[in-house]
Amino acid sequence: MKKNLCISALLILSMSISACALPFSKEPTPSVSISDNTSSDSDTTSSIKLPDKSDSSVDTTADSNTRDLTSVEVDFFTKLIMEDYGYGFVQTYYSDVRDANLDTVLYDLGSGEVTDKEYERVLELMGEDQLYIPVFKVTKNEIDSFLIRNTGYELEDFHNCLNGAVYDPESDCYYRCKGDTNFVPYMVEDGVAINDSIFVLHVVYDKYFYDQVEDDGFAVTRTEVAMEKVNGEYHFLSCRQMIDENMIPDRCYEIVSPIFGRCQFYSYMPTSSDKDVSFKIVKDGVVQMDIGRWDKKNFTDTPFVSVEDIGFKDYSGDGYPDVIVVCKYADGSYKYHCYGSRYAGYLYYDEDMTTILSEQGMKRDYDSAYQFAFEHSAGAGENWLGAYIDYIKNSGVSESHPTFAFMILDENDIPELVCVGDCEASGNVIATYYDGKVNDLELNRLYFTYQYGSGLLLSCEGHMGYYWDIVYELKDGKFTCLGEGEYEEDYNNPIGDGEFPMIYRWNGKEVSEETYKKNLNEIYYTGFGTDGYEWDNLFLSTDLEDMYNGVATPLF
Repeated sequence: MKKNLCISALLILSMSISACALPFSKEPTPSVSISDNTSSDSDTTSSIKLPDKSDSSVDTTADSNTRDLTSVEVDFFTKLIMEDYGYGFVQTYYSDVRDANLDTVLYDLGSGEVTDKEYERVLELMGEDQLYIPVFKVTKNEIDSFLIRNTGYELEDFHNCLNGAVYDPESDCYYRCKGDTNFVPYMVEDGVAINDSIFVLHVVYDKYFYDQVEDDGFAVTRTEVAMEKVNGEYHFLSCRQMIDENMIPDRCYEIVSPIFGRCQFYSYMPTSSDKDVSFKIVKDGVVQMDIGRWDKKNFTDTPFVSVEDIGFKDYSGDGYPDVIVVCKYADGSYKYHCYGSRYAGYLYYDEDMTTILSEQGMKRDYDSAYQFAFEHSAGAGENWLGAYIDYIKNSGVSESHPTFAFMILDENDIPELVCVGDCEASGNVIATYYDGKVNDLELNRLYFTYQYGSGLLLSCEGHMGYYWDIVYELKDGKFTCLGEGEYEEDYNNPIGDGEFPMIYRWNGKEVSEETYKKNLNEIYYTGFGTDGYEWDNLFLSTDLEDMYNGVATPLF
């Protein structure tokens, strides 16, 4: 529906502009007029003139009009992003706006309350008996109008489905359950006008949130948003996190995280002499974790100079990889930064080990620090990761289950290992580590859900008119079946047009559909289930070995 854009050229140009740290002008420059959109009373739902389809490209080459945004324009673009739910386009990352995550972009769009009849229809579409989060609706026309206004495209032009909502063709509406947790205030800090129609904006959380991160002494990751002015409207083109700002290239690595799989560990220079070095976990170009962000204030009395050494092996002996960083400061002193793992692998600032290493006057290398830390803290946990690696090697499970995932099924902090089959017939194998041993459970198909930390797992699959639900409980390293049901098409009693009624059985006894669902939800409420794994975040056995050995590959 919209002309093609030279997005790649724009990204290259905007990245080069970001790296130049241009001094942004504060004086008004008349080469771009924004008066047609700055009125607070402007009608954002008015008819829109779409781009000329015959024009197949937009020239993103910098010309003599390339300049810094004025303060008036900065305020205008901040208002533009925050009004009319435009902030959704800043919360997802894409080089082509058609790849934006629509569940994020459209999360707050639509607030129409549903009638009792609509609610019953939503329950039917979702396959639920009851919903515990409010339901909102938005019409297909409202979505199209919003997307056209902000991108020039309709819903059908986007590459990602709207997975977080159900569509009812009878009402031509989308329905979704949602709370009020998606709103984040943003502000445009500065930016560049490439020409009279292309703008590159540098966006951060608004002043309050920005200052919170700054006050803690950590590097702020800005977001770069490209927009195009088309017939009086401003369309989002691309959005990326500026993870390269203040980066220390020779201290950035590819590592394996139990949470994020293969990802990147980035080191960042402080932005002032009183701030210390900081670190981030990045995956697919998006910051997943500001390491230590919630555990300490990141300041130093002596200016930071360099990261001298770094390593990623488990020093606590609990199976999760840890981080030790050796840093040098302007007065010639050295300091250690230690980050341990907790909460299924999230890194926290290990103040105790940091203090111990710094007071010991250790040699200025990672190996010496690691050996000392290991000897003084090992035994706090159990080596479940090594046990899983041995299980994979010795059981032969990898012959038909070549990929793996972690999940926290029971109440301890040791994850279960999901061995994912290479086809439906292979199913999955769930391995659990308990009291020094690995026990397993075979599932006959690939799909299952579980309830985090409860010990409950539901195998729920089917094939050619036959379906089942089997509930297992993990307790003290053993799996127990709590109940099982099955339902199948009754081919002996057709009801026309190739449709057949369903026969339901629970624990081998025929029951009604209502009783079947009641029995299932009494022991495992299906509305609280989480998918057992994500297809795009699976490990190979070599990944697990690299994580165990703390392998880190330089990125640059």
